[in-house]
Amino acid sequence: MERTLIVREYFTDIDENDWVNFYSTVSQMTAGGSKVVIISRIENLARFGTAKAVHLNSLSQEEYSYLFKMLATDQKDHPKMVSVANDLAVVLGGSLITANMISDMLRRNHNVHFWLRILRRFERMVKNNFLKYGEHPKDIIEKEQPVDSTEFMTSYPTHACILVKPPRVERDDIPNYKKPSISFKEVIARSVAISGGDFEIATWESRISPYTKYVSSATALFHDKNGSTTTTRKRRSTS
Repeated sequence: MERTLIVREYFTDIDENDWVNFYSTVSQMTAGGSKVVIISRIENLARFGTAKAVHLNSLSQEEYSYLFKMLATDQKDHPKMVSVANDLAVVLGGSLITANMISDMLRRNHNVHFWLRILRRFERMVKNNFLKYGEHPKDIIEKEQPVDSTEFMTSYPTHACILVKPPRVERDDIPNYKKPSISFKEVIARSVAISGGDFEIATWESRISPYTKYVSSATALFHDKNGSTTTTRKRRSTS
């Protein structure tokens, strides 16, 4: 029996008994010297490790900006578009998922005015969240708190928040796979109208086979000028 390396990614904390059962099964099915590597943002999962946890820090702003420009632009792009990409890399706050999705949008639409609209929406969104909550939207989402998303609504309520749950991995070839109702790119482009309530959103999509997706359950809450909350259904934009 050969030694095996198992890489396990967790998006939520797990019960002690579940871990014991999993590890016991792995031990019985693999040879001595096999390893299990846990990948997660949840610090508490380090308790299951037999070695010191390795913390992967965020990319520096310079590294993140370089990565985003490589994903979004090419040598043929106008210098103005490269400048917009630089500004977006600052506004996005280091989110790799957002960088992947936004860069894909930009590559599909080489129009500097479109790029500028996306930049301005993110700038206003970040400003709104700092004013209301004192934090960048990326940090708010990671804490599983509602983030102000008014800038990405096709119609403007007084205040709109979206609560995004931790993502799960999905693939089109998985049995009983339920396709997300909307994608993060559609929300950013305002090509889908969200009227409130619960929905499934694809927050990240692989560009290569097997086309893995990160799918999150989300809830949109709209507050009108009277302070009441609406949770009506979403609809496709016809504009």
